[in-house]
Amino acid sequence: MTNIYILLLLGTVLETQTNWYTGPGNHNSLVKWGSNFDTCSNIVFSLPNQISLKPYGIDTNNWKLYTIEANASIGGHNLIVPADIDLDGHYDLVGAFSKFVVWYEQGSSFTFTKHIIDSTFILGTNGTIWPYDLDRDGDSDIVASGDKGFFWFENNNTVFTRHQIVSSVGWFFARTADIDNDGDIDIVAQKFDSAIAGNKWEGTVYIFKNDGSMNFTSTKLSKADTTWRTNFADFNNDGFLDIQTSAYNARSVRVYLNDKAGNFNLVFRYGNGKQLDGSWPNDVNADGFMDISVSAQSGDFFWLENNGLGNNFIFHPITSGTTKYGDGGMAVDIDMSDKVDIIGGYHAIGWFEQNTGGGFKEHFLGNATDCHWVYGCNMGKGPCGEVSDIAMDILYTDKGKFAFWKNLMVKGYEDHAWLESSILDVSKKVAWLRFGWHDCVPDGYTMTYRVRCGLTIADVEASNWSAPISYSGDSLKGILPAGRYFQYRVEMDDWFGNAGGVAIVDTIWVEYEESPSGITETEQKKALACSYSIAEKKIAYTLAKESDVSFRIYDITGRVVSVIDAGNKNAGNHTLEFDFPAGIYLVKLICNIGTATAKCVVME
Repeated sequence: MTNIYILLLLGTVLETQTNWYTGPGNHNSLVKWGSNFDTCSNIVFSLPNQISLKPYGIDTNNWKLYTIEANASIGGHNLIVPADIDLDGHYDLVGAFSKFVVWYEQGSSFTFTKHIIDSTFILGTNGTIWPYDLDRDGDSDIVASGDKGFFWFENNNTVFTRHQIVSSVGWFFARTADIDNDGDIDIVAQKFDSAIAGNKWEGTVYIFKNDGSMNFTSTKLSKADTTWRTNFADFNNDGFLDIQTSAYNARSVRVYLNDKAGNFNLVFRYGNGKQLDGSWPNDVNADGFMDISVSAQSGDFFWLENNGLGNNFIFHPITSGTTKYGDGGMAVDIDMSDKVDIIGGYHAIGWFEQNTGGGFKEHFLGNATDCHWVYGCNMGKGPCGEVSDIAMDILYTDKGKFAFWKNLMVKGYEDHAWLESSILDVSKKVAWLRFGWHDCVPDGYTMTYRVRCGLTIADVEASNWSAPISYSGDSLKGILPAGRYFQYRVEMDDWFGNAGGVAIVDTIWVEYEESPSGITETEQKKALACSYSIAEKKIAYTLAKESDVSFRIYDITGRVVSVIDAGNKNAGNHTLEFDFPAGIYLVKLICNIGTATAKCVVME
């Protein structure tokens, strides 16, 4: 086991970037990190939370079909969804059919071993499953809804315990998210409404709020049409998840904005008379606002462009009246062009390439009988686990068949790439303390990181870049002067023309002191320091005086995975158990004398 140490300093702030997903750079002195950056060359953003070398020689016809199970005796309306169930660093798959909930363990060369989780669950006509870390212990649990009720299966080292949430029948399409921003995971699900004439595939939406102890209280989503699909996204960029629904028989797409207290108000409804089978929130035009892509049973695909406020959307057609495609709509960057494409299913599996300058081009992959679930995901493996394969594959179900099309388009990668970040504005003069990252660098690649800063944006742009930073977490003391603005540069090099795994960055961070007061770094460590050792599985921290102490632990997406109340502690040295699985975490210590935040990379 490798020992990893982190240090938390009183009065310091950690700025982290884990998303660059808006296409090519824009040189306009952007003054915050996030999904924007300044300029780049030969960088690709095919996956939302990472950047890598741009591929060349894309062959859009190079795909390979892998069958996970040929006949599971199911209909088409079932899900199979990726999740790393055994925490071995690559995706497994979770599915359901008949009375079974199963997970398919991925081995070498895309082979899968089926494990039965439960054999008494009755999926029914509309039942669904969804993997998510519901209890925030670092692994993927499973939420299941069907004809015998509404459950979650607790994962404890791949041994599952079934917990019933509600016992009434007819639940489907249960989804998980922290919709009220209180740090725990809530559930939104539909209940089949037999009272509505002709309603075969949809129901009434209920919100199950988690009290933090895995007890759920349900409320009905007000002013809601009956619903088939439910999704979450922050449509107005206020930091809170909103709800988006679509309906087969009600023939509409709706958006409900979150009032920041977990209550939802209907602000948008669109209907074009079509039976809408699939919908997904996506930033289709890469403008930083979540749009909605939709499929209809008639074969019509379209997308709704967000006005930036989340309360109005403009209709744009993608394709019309196809007989092969009637479901899907998820948008992912299939051809690694920095523009999202749309995937489709039903009587065929295929994707619609978003062209430069507008419009979409169809790419047919293969026939299907009755595919009602297509999902874009990365099923690849490599020297750094999942993050070494940037290609988006297409996972689907079809009349008892679980399968996926493996994306083999990439022939090679560019030799050199670079990205300069947007300029970070911290609003006051600060002392820059440390700079770090998390990346994947296979053999034959190198990654170089440089930084610069200034009191003004003009100072930054006129400054020279620093010498390469040698190691993640290195001190910036003596490298950068105090300032208000900060910028980093990443350079990637492929020395041998590798066509396999590729260099990838998924996290970059900088730590700074908010109010320099002449206190030396050594004196700050004495005031409040926190080190973490995997071997000891403890957080060790020192308090300068008696204080109430609590910790908030965040994963790489910024989601709270644990809230720990350590209680009142005397001045001196203390420890806290910190037994988390491999991953990247932000640890925030809160006490009477201040807060401290730092990044922790846990490696096996």
